[in-house]
Amino acid sequence: MLIVSPLLLIGFGIALVAAGKWFARNDAVWLSRVIEGALGGSQQPGEGPLSVGVADSGAVPTPLKCTALFFTILGLLSLVARLVPAPATNINAGMDQVLATRPLGGLNYAVGVACIVLAVGIWARRPWAWWAVFVVIAAAYVQPLFTVFRDIRVSPPIAFQVIFCVVGLAISVIWGLWWYAQRKHFLWE
Repeated sequence: MLIVSPLLLIGFGIALVAAGKWFARNDAVWLSRVIEGALGGSQQPGEGPLSVGVADSGAVPTPLKCTALFFTILGLLSLVARLVPAPATNINAGMDQVLATRPLGGLNYAVGVACIVLAVGIWARRPWAWWAVFVVIAAAYVQPLFTVFRDIRVSPPIAFQVIFCVVGLAISVIWGLWWYAQRKHFLWE
């Protein structure tokens, strides 16, 4: 799996770019028509006025749909992860013993339910959900730091720790800025 994982990630990246190009295949033509219509450009004979369309204020925007779907899947995975038995050291151990020794225990249920509630809040465009995603982004940055620095005896080199912290912070800031830009989609009244 160590050899296959990087190849899968590279393949996923290539597929993601190809999908983006496919979805944007008509954007240049559409954008040109919108600009020409806005500037009062000449229209072809028989062509009516260009209609850009009016956004439906009740519709959930695509970024929020994708984010809600992500949190729903994350919540379901957290709930299912609790049901999948961990490898037991004792082959005769029952399911209760395996689940009792499983790390995080009932926290998986709490995380799963919280993610699903957050997904519903994002879909409903509630301001508390917008704020809660910042808490998730911060927790996603802090939790790996605890994992890296947890055991002092088996600590990675300091250069790795610094790089890990800086890259993690950069990723968190990028996601935070993207999410901050999504505030326009939420119902603040």
